[in-house]
Order: sequence, then C-alpha cells, then structure tokens
Amino acid sequence: MEYALFISHPEDLHFFTNQYSHLYYGNEFCQNLMPSQKDLAIILKFVKEHSISFSFVTPYVTDRGLHALIPLITQIAEILKTYEIIFNDWGVYSLVKQRFPHLELVLGRLLTKIKRDPRILFLKDRLSSQIWNYFQTTNLSIPWYRNFLINNGIDRVDLDNPLQGINLNFPDLHKSIYYPYSYVTTTRLCLTAGCDKPEAWYQIGIFPCQQECQQYTFYLRNDVMPVKLIRKGNTIFYKNEKILSNQYDRLVFQPKLPM
Repeated sequence: MEYALFISHPEDLHFFTNQYSHLYYGNEFCQNLMPSQKDLAIILKFVKEHSISFSFVTPYVTDRGLHALIPLITQIAEILKTYEIIFNDWGVYSLVKQRFPHLELVLGRLLTKIKRDPRILFLKDRLSSQIWNYFQTTNLSIPWYRNFLINNGIDRVDLDNPLQGINLNFPDLHKSIYYPYSYVTTTRLCLTAGCDKPEAWYQIGIFPCQQECQQYTFYLRNDVMPVKLIRKGNTIFYKNEKILSNQYDRLVFQPKLPM
C-alpha cells in the first residue's frame, strides 16, 4: 500500500510526515486555482529534497487554462525526470500526450462516473441487492472502457470514496482512493464569486474571480441530506471517513478541502 498526501498550497507541506512516500499537488476543480510558478518551485524543491514521488493534479479547463498549464508542466519536467499528471479533462490528456509524451498520465476522479448524491443512502433499504450493487459501480466497470484507457497508456485511475461504497473489482488497473473528502458536483458557475458583496445578492453568473473561495467556506445542512455538505468555491463536498473497499493500492489523504 502506498500513502500519498494531497495539498493545494505550499504552506500545507507541514502535513507531510514519514507515513507518506508520495505528494499530490494542484487543483482538480478550478483553473483559476492552478498554482503559480513560484509556489510550484517551493513544492518541487521539497520533493527533490525528500526524494519522494510526485503527482501534479490538474482541473477541467478552457483554452486559457490549457495554455496556462504548459509552463507549469514544463517547469516540473526541468526538475523531475518522472512524475504523474492527474488529468480531469481530456483536453489536458491530449496536450500532455502531444507535448510531454514521456509523462505518466492518471485518470482523475472527475472523469470516473458514479452516483454521488448522498441521498442515495436513504434508498438502500428499498432497493434489491442487485440494484444497490449497480449504484456502487462506475464507468470503469465497462471492459471496453478499461481497454481504451490501457491502450492509451493509462494504467492508474483516481477514485472518490462515495457513501454507498465503490466496486473496484477490476485488477487490470491500479486504483487510488481519495480520503476523507468526496465531491458531489462542480461547475464553472461559481456561487462563491462576489459572495461578500451584499448589494449583488440577486446576481447569478460567471464573474471575475477574486478567489473568494480562499476566504469563505459554506456548510449546508438539510433534513433530506444524511451528511453535512460543504461548499468551497465552485464545488460541493462531504466528508466520509469510512472506506468500504480495500481493493486499492494507493490512499490519497486530503488534510484539508482540496481548493
């Protein structure tokens, strides 16, 4: 079993202990939160000094975000001979394959499809075991899709830890589980943008980003939800500290919300 630490900011490096042999760094959910080259340099220095494995986590992107990734990936390649790119956008996959064909690509958890709504727990006693097992499967349960990944040089997939559990019975791929934060949904329509401007309460849209998400976290409670939801920036999360499967070979610990 390999243990990895996932952080989004250099100041969180203090969470790294001897328990970990692998560092994840970056952002999955927003191209406006991709690291600066200055912050990335701090991370790379730490990785080199501690001789640990490294994964650069990338979000879903527009063309602007795609171009912004190029100098970051180039910067890493100048320091590290081998590292992983966690991609959550097939455009990022294409970019890396064309410009950095030597890098190892890992399918990000945003591209692993599974029922994520926490309310699914209320259905457990009303569904047959066959249907419940279906809700534990992902698109990775489809053999031709796994063959597509393998044939395109992808032999590791990153996965969430949903409340209903997850079926990982496919030995042809390496599997990483994120813990303890799972995401429910994400969008480019960031509801946190402008949240500290009361006069704009009625406005909904895609506004210029001031990174308000780095200051504010919203906790959402409702009787129809079995868990507390956490809104951070453009993404909804919940915390799940119970892992129901043991069919993985890398555990990715998030000490804080990955934003």
